[in-house]
Amino acid sequence: MQLRIVGAERPSWQALCVHGFGDNHRTWNGLTQSPSLRDGRFHLVDLPGFGETPLPPDGAFHYSRRAVEEVGRAIAELPSGVRLGIAHSLGGAYLFAALAQAARAGRPGLDGVLLLAPATPWTREPPFLRFTHGNLARLARRAARHAPAAVRQHAARSIVRVALRLALAPGRRADPLWIEALTATLARPGTLGDWIAIARELERLLRGADPNLRDLFLQPTGLELPIWIARGELDRVIGARELKRLGDGLIRARLHALTGVGHCPQAEAIEPVAELVLQLLAQCTNGVSRDDEV
Repeated sequence: MQLRIVGAERPSWQALCVHGFGDNHRTWNGLTQSPSLRDGRFHLVDLPGFGETPLPPDGAFHYSRRAVEEVGRAIAELPSGVRLGIAHSLGGAYLFAALAQAARAGRPGLDGVLLLAPATPWTREPPFLRFTHGNLARLARRAARHAPAAVRQHAARSIVRVALRLALAPGRRADPLWIEALTATLARPGTLGDWIAIARELERLLRGADPNLRDLFLQPTGLELPIWIARGELDRVIGARELKRLGDGLIRARLHALTGVGHCPQAEAIEPVAELVLQLLAQCTNGVSRDDEV
């Protein structure tokens, strides 16, 4: 799994950042450049099959289990000191599961976690996404493995445009470099087919195809670190009820609602998210009474 490290040369804290489905490490561009976070160092992963990390030879077979293992390895390799985890959407599910596995095994994990609209076993595909997938299937046929580069590029651009329109709150604009990276990755031969295969494997997981992985959410034994969960109030992908259900099962959870934000807080509300990171750091370094947590 490819890892890119950016930030301070002598950081006072480290953060492992895990992106969501169809995304890549550039989704964190704005957050890593926030002046309020200049004393930290960010370890940005590209999950297998996304960004600069190729899909393994066996494709999407047992993809989720493999992704959790890769994230767990990245956690273990973080330098010592104050260590945070920041993850978005599907990456939040993988980070959460990796931490739950580490806790069960008695391995060291992280000091604090910020999950941005994380996927959970209770996530269900909204009707508008089912409609969108029908359109994506048609685009997929046009962007087949042997299609001309120009056709793949056009299809990729169309998919990214539709996806961002659905993910971002009305009026929000994405970082052009992020859009360029999304489009370039999706335009590679075979990428769209790989992503569809991964999505099908994830659907099997949500339906309980891997009970051991699902149980990490239902029974997160030993997770006593502060886990903050933030969701945009205009998010049309992840519902508030399922995140409350996730938080209710944790010892030190705190839920945050971001006004005027859609499914991508790390891109839509950079400074509010940076402020949450600073508050989480303060809690990790100074401690806080459990009575102050919700």
